[in-house]
Amino acid sequence: MPSCELWADLPRCMTSVLLTGGTGFIGGHLRLALRDQPVVLLGRSKPNLYRNERWANTNLAHAVPRETLEGSEVLCHLAYSMSSGRSNLNYNRHLIDAVNRCPDVRHVVLMSSTSVYGSTTSAVVDEASPCTPVGEYAETKLACELAWREELRDNCALTVLRPSTVIGPNSVGLLSMIQDALRRPILGPVKRSVLYHRSVHYVAVTNVIAAVLFSMHRERATMREIYVVADDHYPENKSYAAMQDAVRISAGQRPWPGIALPHRVLPLLGSLTNRPTLGLKRVFSSEKIHGAGFGDATTLYDEVKRTVASFERYTV
Repeated sequence: MPSCELWADLPRCMTSVLLTGGTGFIGGHLRLALRDQPVVLLGRSKPNLYRNERWANTNLAHAVPRETLEGSEVLCHLAYSMSSGRSNLNYNRHLIDAVNRCPDVRHVVLMSSTSVYGSTTSAVVDEASPCTPVGEYAETKLACELAWREELRDNCALTVLRPSTVIGPNSVGLLSMIQDALRRPILGPVKRSVLYHRSVHYVAVTNVIAAVLFSMHRERATMREIYVVADDHYPENKSYAAMQDAVRISAGQRPWPGIALPHRVLPLLGSLTNRPTLGLKRVFSSEKIHGAGFGDATTLYDEVKRTVASFERYTV
């Protein structure tokens, strides 16, 4: 897990923070970044706690008592149950109801996903792009967003963050790419050639956490804000081949040799494998959040390097 020093220059306050999803990948990194302020972890199972934390036994499948939220001004809602599917919408509504009954909570930071854009064909995807989600996960994520935006009381601020595929030490987001690049000497070069021009959209977990902290502490222009959180401005996200090469270089190895098949192969492959987004050439733009004053806490390559190092430690 990254050192706290990665977030040392970001704003801090002593506001008590409510956190759901604290035992997940992003949540674990956020807890580390919040070590200097009081945190209340909401969840069904009590995790090992840092000294600044306390745990409140909370099951979002049922109504959440208002008392659970009292005394905290900010809620960071990261929790999403992959096994519960569309039931996540009900879980969110239980939390919305509790926030609406607890005036102490004045700001909610909701973790969504760029998956809500689905198969939209815009070359540049930003907050104004249409959402055409594909599949249960993306559809439910968008439904949860809409519930918060429409049902949250007017005097409680809401910031929705839409990160692309989040990567970092010990994450699964880059696992297949790492295995292709470092452990599959036949398949790796073949995929590099076939998928050479495929768009990839990874974002450093360090930058996602920085975006959460930025959202918590900045002066908001409006009570309802949405931000795409992406690292597509880094060269490693230019294509599948560029990212695979970055993985190998970060591990001290040369890129796989091979030729690049033309981009027109990708839509055909996508239709054969029922993956409609495979051939899309697009960029997720984080221009809006950067324009609001946000600055990256790390480069994408440095996060790739940390991720590869964590993979190698556990596979030696």
